[in-house]
Amino acid sequence: MIKINLTPFEELDNPRWWVPDAVIIAIVVFLTFGGAYFYISTVEAEIAAKEAEKANMTAETAALQTEVAKFNDLNQKIATLDTRKTALQRITESKLMRYLPVILMENIQNLKPEKVWLTGLAFVDKKKDESVSAPPPVPVQ
Repeated sequence: MIKINLTPFEELDNPRWWVPDAVIIAIVVFLTFGGAYFYISTVEAEIAAKEAEKANMTAETAALQTEVAKFNDLNQKIATLDTRKTALQRITESKLMRYLPVILMENIQNLKPEKVWLTGLAFVDKKKDESVSAPPPVPVQ
């Protein structure tokens, strides 16, 4: 028996109904992979730029390390010289305090007129506490 299909042509099942869907799926897959490729290449370019910046900063840091070493060496030398300076000041002050009466006597001897006799001399150290009384006068001959 012969089958006769009375369905209009527009409503007949198309044997290639999947082609438009396949084209749309292919376009979506292509765009997805294209976007992923673009994103990955952008990230790789950023990574390369950051690595170049890191290498540049590493080179600058290495160049400045010598300057930092010189600076630290100079600071160490300054500290050593300050220590020596304070030690010399202490020694000088102690010697000056030891010989100060002799120096004062020599200056007074040079400044006093002839035929003037000193009968006493007192030395008061103002650096010491004010409550301490002055030492007894030194007789001069």
